[in-house]
Amino acid sequence: MYLGPLERAEDGHWVLGDPLHGAKGGHVNLLPEGAEHWWRGTREVLVPWARFMSMDGLAISGSRVGSSRAVGFLNSIGGGGPVGILGPCWTLTLRHPYEVWVAQISHHERHYHWAHRYLLDELLGQLIGTGRAHLLGDADWLASVVEHLAPQRPFSAKAIKSTVAKAIVL
Repeated sequence: MYLGPLERAEDGHWVLGDPLHGAKGGHVNLLPEGAEHWWRGTREVLVPWARFMSMDGLAISGSRVGSSRAVGFLNSIGGGGPVGILGPCWTLTLRHPYEVWVAQISHHERHYHWAHRYLLDELLGQLIGTGRAHLLGDADWLASVVEHLAPQRPFSAKAIKSTVAKAIVL
């Protein structure tokens, strides 16, 4: 079960990014106590959910090539595409102390459907923006939301917001 780069791990927790890249990339484990970022095989940091203040973006493209750092560099000088020079990443503003946190993640081998990327971005944004980021660490709750969202194909920003809002109150 997955929603773009968000998928359930074998042990039941949810992961943002591809953990199978190990020493070559990054991922974020969504755990009950917070978001645990791994980069190149090393645990970087565990950020408690209470520190999440706002989401600045989930930069990821549909294809693995489109999410590469090389394409990110070209996007940064050419003005296009969702991915910047860091490659695919999740950017947030944290509190206590205030800081910007950038968690680089690896793209899976599979293609990410456009609807999955927009739905996931909206899901993360709504939960963090309303002070409910801790729900991302509730594996069973998140499974029910992903199960509801994954088959959806809303075609407008308004429909995406509405679809996610309905899913998180199920």
